[in-house]
Amino acid sequence: MGCTPIDNPAPRWSAYVVILRDLGVEIETISEPNEGDFPGHHGRYVLRSGIAHDWKGGAA
Repeated sequence: MGCTPIDNPAPRWSAYVVILRDLGVEIETISEPNEGDFPGHHGRYVLRSGIAHDWKGGAA
């Protein structure tokens, strides 16, 4: 399913994704068209890595 800035507004989406990718988290970006007041395209970010509740991030 993924998440998008259109459905879940937040600042710095792309920066968050870059940081997570640098930590080794696999995230796919899918480009989707959007209509409405601001037509164009937006990215849908889909987590492709497995997750664990007790995972601790850190520099690679």
